[in-house]
Amino acid sequence: MIDFAISRYASLRYRERDSNYQTSDAITGRSIIDPSSERLTVLFPPWHGGGFVYGALARRIKDSGSSVLSYTFHGDVLQPDVDTVLQSFTYIKDTITEDIDELNREHRYDAVDLVATSLGNVSLALVASEYGEFRNATMIVPGSNLARCMWEGSRTQDIRQQFEAQGLAVEDLDSSWDILAPKQYAEVFADKNVKIHISDSDTVIPAGFQQEMAVALRENAANLDLKTSQHGHVANILKYCLSDK
Repeated sequence: MIDFAISRYASLRYRERDSNYQTSDAITGRSIIDPSSERLTVLFPPWHGGGFVYGALARRIKDSGSSVLSYTFHGDVLQPDVDTVLQSFTYIKDTITEDIDELNREHRYDAVDLVATSLGNVSLALVASEYGEFRNATMIVPGSNLARCMWEGSRTQDIRQQFEAQGLAVEDLDSSWDILAPKQYAEVFADKNVKIHISDSDTVIPAGFQQEMAVALRENAANLDLKTSQHGHVANILKYCLSDK
């Protein structure tokens, strides 16, 4: 019920897009908390999300003894334009990888951890493919395939409809966005500690794609800590951000 309400609200609230959007606008905010700790945790936000919930998560991670590098992304990183989405996520990957490198050169962290919820897992996987020195990853309700998750997800049906109006089929989009599919980078998580929370009732990122991501990680020898829930998309994110250890 919560996921249905959020999906309905989002389809109305975020239907209008910024006509002046450039891919260099993809990252709208960056903050670093206590940069001189012994380890660094990088937070990747969900689509049109973050806010006070991610603020609470950042404080919780900081209290555990880690520096926190946190981002906010423009809502138009996901939109009915194949090339703009590709370029937006490439910009995010390159910028965040450079930020981590710069901070690590300055502070010499003992470990770098990556944490994402929902759509943020696309960026996490891309950064992990470039910054292989990370130690741990946490993926909350991740999808294995951006194109097909968008196509089937309850929150993104307006984007699907606009792609269909352009004459694109899901197979076309899947081929074009192949390099954005997190499952393509499962091998970079080999021998890494990966915590993954999946929802069997999720319709925002359909459950089957979450399960596919978990399988891909296991098949590529990630040290997997898997939790499965009957709660929906939003509930899983809230639970992790506000209380999960």
